Amino acid sequence: MPSEVSAWEKRNQLLFLLAGAFLLALGGLIWMGWNAYRHYDYVNLPLKRDFRIERLRGVIANLDEVLTMSARMAAATGDLSWEVRYRQFEPKLDAAIREAERLLPEGENGAAARTNAANIRLVAMENEAFDLVRQGRREEAQALLASDAYQVQKEIYSSGIGEMSTHLEQSTAAALEEAHRAAFFHMAAVCIVVPILAGGFIW
Repeated sequence: MPSEVSAWEKRNQLLFLLAGAFLLALGGLIWMGWNAYRHYDYVNLPLKRDFRIERLRGVIANLDEVLTMSARMAAATGDLSWEVRYRQFEPKLDAAIREAERLLPEGENGAAARTNAANIRLVAMENEAFDLVRQGRREEAQALLASDAYQVQKEIYSSGIGEMSTHLEQSTAAALEEAHRAAFFHMAAVCIVVPILAGGFIW
């Protein structure tokens, strides 16, 4: 009888150890899976944001040239159909700049703010040029769009876009570096945890 009780106790102890090992393995796998998901989300969101900002940067640069060309063509030809084209694209440029300013991390959105400020001044001068064209004063409109004041704002605008591009490169590089660190950490965790669990089951 005592031997039967002893065998029963040993069997219970073995089942208890196996159950504990199973729960430990399950907990380890759940922890690694959750941690991997969190790191993926942590890295993936900044990358998506950066790709969106990069797309906006291209849109901003392109629309600026569209507006400048439209204003200068109106001043050169006196044809106000160029103003109609200008009015179609000006709100899109404003919306793109504001979205980029909102998406850039705090402390790095100064470039977008400077770009926006320069855009506001450029739009004001371009609207003045359209007014001059409507008054038949094309030469004055051309002189305004070729003035030093206009060129200064164009340079500020271009500089802001360049700074945005630099911030994007740095942000993307940081996100990719974080992804590599996370991948190394998870590989190391798998290489350590899995052999321990396997050894526990075998034992």
